[in-house]
Amino acid sequence: MSFLEPLERVFASLRRMATNYALLAVLDLRRAAIQFAWLIGAGIFITVLVVTAWLALVVALACGCSVRACRGPGVLCIAALLNLVGAGIIGWR
Repeated sequence: MSFLEPLERVFASLRRMATNYALLAVLDLRRAAIQFAWLIGAGIFITVLVVTAWLALVVALACGCSVRACRGPGVLCIAALLNLVGAGIIGWR
């Protein structure tokens, strides 16, 4: 048994341990990137649904106005005003 043999085993063990930690870090980073991509995708999907709901609400209010009193450009102006008010409220927050 050589004097260097225990040192070689220690270095081999340290090398395997460093390799395992590097692999663990890469796998954890990959999992985090996938989760981040899902989060961004869900955020975009939710945003599209909220915008669609808002536009449906504005169109419903515009149709209600056109049945009652307003006609043509007046209805579009009311819808535009509602959009500007909504944007102002969100911008103010």
